[in-house]
Amino acid sequence: MSEQPRLLGGRYQLGEIIGRGGMADVIAADDIRLGRKVAIKLMRRELAADPLFLARFRREAQAAAGLNHPTIVAVYDSGEDIVGTGAEAASLPYIVMELVEGETVRDILRSSKGFTTERALQVARGVLTALDYSHRNGIVHRDIKPANVMLTKSGAVKVMDFGIARAMSESGHTLTASQTVMGTAQYLSPEQARGHEADTRSDIYSLGCLLYEMLTGKPPFTGESAVAIAYQHVSGLVIPPSEHLATIDKDIDAIVQMALAKDVSERYQNAADMRDDIDRTLAGNPVTAVLPTVPANYATSNVTPVVVKQKRSAWVWVLSAVAAILTVAVGVWVYGSALNTGDSSKVEVPNLSGLTAEAAVTVLSDYNLILGSITPEESDRPTNSIIKQDPPSGSRVNENSSVNVVISGGASKIIVPTLSGLVSAEDARRVLAAVNLQLGNITSIDSDQPEGYVVSSTPGSGSSVDIGTRVSIEVSNGFGVVPALEGLPQAQALSDLGAAGYQPVVATQVSPTAVDGTVLAQSPAAGTRLKVGSRVSITVATGGVPPVPEPVDP
Repeated sequence: MSEQPRLLGGRYQLGEIIGRGGMADVIAADDIRLGRKVAIKLMRRELAADPLFLARFRREAQAAAGLNHPTIVAVYDSGEDIVGTGAEAASLPYIVMELVEGETVRDILRSSKGFTTERALQVARGVLTALDYSHRNGIVHRDIKPANVMLTKSGAVKVMDFGIARAMSESGHTLTASQTVMGTAQYLSPEQARGHEADTRSDIYSLGCLLYEMLTGKPPFTGESAVAIAYQHVSGLVIPPSEHLATIDKDIDAIVQMALAKDVSERYQNAADMRDDIDRTLAGNPVTAVLPTVPANYATSNVTPVVVKQKRSAWVWVLSAVAAILTVAVGVWVYGSALNTGDSSKVEVPNLSGLTAEAAVTVLSDYNLILGSITPEESDRPTNSIIKQDPPSGSRVNENSSVNVVISGGASKIIVPTLSGLVSAEDARRVLAAVNLQLGNITSIDSDQPEGYVVSSTPGSGSSVDIGTRVSIEVSNGFGVVPALEGLPQAQALSDLGAAGYQPVVATQVSPTAVDGTVLAQSPAAGTRLKVGSRVSITVATGGVPPVPEPVDP
């Protein structure tokens, strides 16, 4: 005798699993009361005992249920299903959604099909229409990415998974005192990466990342870890899409780069404005986009954390601490992934070392994998950070496989993380707080770094200290000292100025007695305190004695 199909809420007859995410399975179902096909997102039983997971899952239903628009996957209903009996009983929340037949943008990007420039702009336009509606209804999505955008068989755009969306009226609050719910690393806005609150312009940045990837086949920033990618969102320079694909015109470059402005005030201020510019370029008309300014301190050398490249030894502890800390700041968190059709194809297991279990859920979901057992173990590594995993990173496993992890139970001593290179004392405070250390005295000093940069700490990075220790820092006041340049060859003078953080202005003066190329004078004088990035003028001799050649060893 065949087994009766499972029935949820007395009306939803479950069918086959059509997708698996970090927190939930997505199951095709029949609504026998209304006679329609639906999709049920049902929380996985092993996560239902965690009140934080439950709260976030329930909030997804609350956030999305109030949104009714053709470009947003509709939420029809929600409820909870009791499974098991007695002490083994568990309440599994579920969400009843519109069943969308089609494929996600992520599916298309991973296939050989890709997007034409025109189609990429059309899809972005559809997402912006959804965001314009949700923003006007007080909801910030906070996790726009390829896996959360569906394209129906007719080509219509459907935005889904408001699992980490939050009402703007609640934007001053988080679910816990220490964790902020945020988006996925490759599509994370700079303000989210720095632990600040997301607003509607954060969604526009994430949409800019999505559009960039549809146009070029790759996201604007990539890296070996979520931490490295987050650094690039904060400090990295965006390569214009046209440098990847010559057929992309400069107006499209301008649209993308304005959406990806580091400063929120330089981005499109609402979704409708960006959509209007896309309409203009699709019609062949000039756009209104203004290229964002590039601060002097943005450089490729600031893209990835130096600590990632250190040799294994005592530095491995620093790396682990920084990875865990910045992962919390980055908040790479998301509930379920999109309606991805599972199969038996192999995927590579990502490196989870240093992540929290919550962050691992997101990283694994992007690989179509799920988090398995979580086992604590005493360790000097940061508390709650992953220290072991099975299967190991780099392994090839079937999609939808589980990855078991061991997390650090903490220790009485803490390794001081690397603070030098952070862009503000507030960033240092946040990094220290994440490992149960406190920010001590803040001393302002002259430095060749921009104002606000952390120059050093006491105790220094890598030191082993007690929990709660106060760590003092020295912060650049933005002033340096002009080096002595008179009498130097021009090339050496320019090098010294660059190293000190100043911009050279070169003038020449005929001097029959001086060696050609020698600096005759400078302004301001050597030893002057001057704001880093300021101009320093040098006067270089010309028309005089030829330079003496360097002696050549026999």
